[in-house]
Amino acid sequence: MTDSMNLQRAVGQPERRDRSRRRRDIALLVTQQGRVTIEEIKERFHVSGVTARGDLDALEGAGSLVRSHGGAVSRAKPSQPLFQTDPANGLATSSDEQTRLAHAATALIRPAETVMIGPGGATAEMARLMRNEPTHKATVITYSLSVASLLSESTHISLVMLGGLHRYPQSILVGPQAEQMLKSLHASQCFLNTAGLNVETGLTTSDIEEAHLNQRMMQAASEVTLLAELKSFGQRSLAWIAPLDSIKRVICDRNAPAGDVKALQDRGVEVVLV
Repeated sequence: MTDSMNLQRAVGQPERRDRSRRRRDIALLVTQQGRVTIEEIKERFHVSGVTARGDLDALEGAGSLVRSHGGAVSRAKPSQPLFQTDPANGLATSSDEQTRLAHAATALIRPAETVMIGPGGATAEMARLMRNEPTHKATVITYSLSVASLLSESTHISLVMLGGLHRYPQSILVGPQAEQMLKSLHASQCFLNTAGLNVETGLTTSDIEEAHLNQRMMQAASEVTLLAELKSFGQRSLAWIAPLDSIKRVICDRNAPAGDVKALQDRGVEVVLV
């Protein structure tokens, strides 16, 4: 009996060491990447899906990460919102260009107005400006978790969050649920910050469902303003949103391509250079 128990302990100890080492490596991976999927753990560590889920559950219990659908994400620092967006997308911090676009856009919002704000670096900066200025009393409708997290504790902002399927790393909620909600909503203004602005094809973005949702937002608003960063000019992304004549104005940098600015003006679009 004693020999048998000793043998079980001897066999179990390497297994526990392997499990401990694997979980430590998974925690490090999440810290470095910001997230990890079940499939990635299975492939990298040669374990089953059940084992991968067990590791993530254990690491969440230890406070090392936060479980998400199909994997896990890094635990946000106390000073950061839970849905901190990816710096690679220009959402975590704002550039000088984004700040100038945002200032011009927020100046268009009238007291007690209802506005729709889409995702993006410049629109996130809009939310930051609105949050920090108590005179900007408004109702904001959004599907961007970045925008929502910035406005969530503002006592002078009424926030309407459209629900749906979470898209990472854009940190947005999209899908039929969000589109259905929009059918019963209306706003005076819609502010977008899209990936592509092409004078031939119009507005585009990299996500098909996001494009559909942007279309619904534009239809639900009386007027549409595009915050166009220099990097978006001439770009054609995967999913088409709308033609140029569907927007009222474009706010862009003074160094925007002169030919594109003239093409916009020729089509009756107001261009605000900042």
